[in-house]
Amino acid sequence: MARITRIVTAALFSLGLLASGSTAHAAAESLVVPDASVLQYGANNDAKVYIRNLNQVDGSWMGCCYNYWIDVSTDAGRAQFSAFLTARASHSRIVFFIADKTAISPFIMVGDF
Repeated sequence: MARITRIVTAALFSLGLLASGSTAHAAAESLVVPDASVLQYGANNDAKVYIRNLNQVDGSWMGCCYNYWIDVSTDAGRAQFSAFLTARASHSRIVFFIADKTAISPFIMVGDF
């Protein structure tokens, strides 16, 4: 029951972000990666998956190694990582949103928009 509650809460939160649209995305910076398979990642024992070489896609993003991450200890983070792995395996496009690409921080949204 607790798992269902967490899933419903994560879904409602995501819908809230989508509904607020301009507010959520206006403050965020995005990076479109045409082929996710070019990205490198590393998973540590801290429940974070670090995306390591975004600077090779866009030089204005920080380079290796622990600057941007997906928190896989949450349902939202596991969904983000799943979206990334799916895009990576299929050589598809993926988009990362972050509050400030010049600050070390987690992604706020990952997907294909």
